[in-house]
Amino acid sequence: AGKLQTELTVFHQDLRDEIDGFFFDGGSGMFTAVNRSGKSRRNGLELASTWTPNRRFAAGLSYTLLSSTQKDGTGTAIREYRTPRHSGGVWANLNSADDRLRLTVTADYGGSRTDQHFVAFPALIEKLNHYWLVGITAEARLSDNLSVFLRGTNAFDEDYEEVFAYNTPGSQFYGGFRVQFGD
Repeated sequence: AGKLQTELTVFHQDLRDEIDGFFFDGGSGMFTAVNRSGKSRRNGLELASTWTPNRRFAAGLSYTLLSSTQKDGTGTAIREYRTPRHSGGVWANLNSADDRLRLTVTADYGGSRTDQHFVAFPALIEKLNHYWLVGITAEARLSDNLSVFLRGTNAFDEDYEEVFAYNTPGSQFYGGFRVQFGD
């Protein structure tokens, strides 16, 4: 009856001429960017499902399983840096009976991954931990054309890294109005 929708996607992608931003140029003694020879590969599957038992409540989940490889300096296929093997999320949406109030909660998962640390040569491999980022949005419709909202991202101020030693945003909260013109 349309209450449960599930999608499964299987994919394969080859990337040629990938940019390597950490190529050491012996002539200048500096790092520069070059295009890598060969190709990197990404294979995986994505699963998404939404459950809508009634018009007031909906929930869903998504999951991605990713296998990604690239060639290292010796031509050996290794797992690609900065790409988690597992990622996904869950969400829920609740509407009031009169559709004037809406609450949405999301939790996005970023799986563990590796990255390079250039404190030494050759670069060291660093493991970046998995994380969950929670978002919350509340919206109240004040009239047919005006609503007010509050939104929070990384609501629990999770300390996480997607790239080694690069800072990521902490908790952020926003508020505002939505105005609709016309029908």
